Amino acid sequence: MIRAIIFDFGNVLAFFDHRLISRRLSAFTDLPELVLHSKLFASGLERDYETGRLSTAEVIARVRSELNLRCDDSELVSAYCDIFTPNREIEPLLPVLKDQHRLLVGSNTTPLHSDQIQRQFPYLFRWFDHAVFSHDIGARKPDAKFFEHCIVHAGCVPTDCVFIDDLVPHVEGARAFGMQAIQYCGVPSLRADLARLRIIAP
Repeated sequence: MIRAIIFDFGNVLAFFDHRLISRRLSAFTDLPELVLHSKLFASGLERDYETGRLSTAEVIARVRSELNLRCDDSELVSAYCDIFTPNREIEPLLPVLKDQHRLLVGSNTTPLHSDQIQRQFPYLFRWFDHAVFSHDIGARKPDAKFFEHCIVHAGCVPTDCVFIDDLVPHVEGARAFGMQAIQYCGVPSLRADLARLRIIAP
């Protein structure tokens, strides 16, 4: 029996676009936008920040230095954080699921972004019993350690959990850990998958 449902946040509970960061910061540097984006997201910086290996202060200092930014820290943080938009279609599903299940958020994210989404979407987080953020635990999906933390807070065995994520490697990682898993491709298909698992009515 399914007792807990774990949702990825980005591009499931709400949408985000990393390209917005590069586009905004390109106004403060002479680097081409594509080069800037690569330095931010293909250099290992994001991985180290998402796993807590780098602090926010260290990331800000490194980004300012490597990108030769002409903005102040507040402009940098604003450009970095303001990338999320609501997924209005999924919101009505949460109270339906919460009625019979423990709900968790399970997200690869950074300290700045986890603070941002909790400030921006309190109406979503009110439905959740706990949020597992990669930077807090030192592990990212699809690392088994990430799913171990989810299970602890779900309070049940993996087979009694459903993990919902938009990325195939994360879905496969959850299944390898023993969970049921659904790739999020929009709310209509999510509802069909939840009905198939007898979590909601068809």
